[in-house]
Amino acid sequence: MRTAAALTCPIAPPCVAAPTWVAEAPSAGALAWRKGRRGGPLPRHVRVRQEVPLDAAHITRDAAVCGVSPAHDVPLTYPHRLGFPLQRMLTTERAVPYPVIGLVHLGHAIRQHRPLTPGECARVEVRPRRRFRHARGQGVVAILERPERMHG
Repeated sequence: MRTAAALTCPIAPPCVAAPTWVAEAPSAGALAWRKGRRGGPLPRHVRVRQEVPLDAAHITRDAAVCGVSPAHDVPLTYPHRLGFPLQRMLTTERAVPYPVIGLVHLGHAIRQHRPLTPGECARVEVRPRRRFRHARGQGVVAILERPERMHG
């Protein structure tokens, strides 16, 4: 198992509603100007994309932009790219208690249980986990997973 950059806060068990299935990644530009409400609890939503292809050409281009080597398998950070549009979709929902303009990425943790291979398909899930206090306001732990139970 490879791990990068650990979170500084403990993670509570998820409490989510039924998933929303997303056929294709939404446009980040179209989502950027949606306003969230102010205050209140995090939504219990989960966003899911089924059978997202791990395209070798896209992986190679992405690796070049990110400065990582795609020499053997899919780079460790690539699944984040697959899930980012879903994260954006989630953070721009009206049920989220923060406006998207002003949100700042604080960090991430990656745990890989097995290498991914170009050509396979992935299921990607994104959901908010919990809030935590931060020196400059509030933080939200968001979970992005590629569940192994769907891919042996």
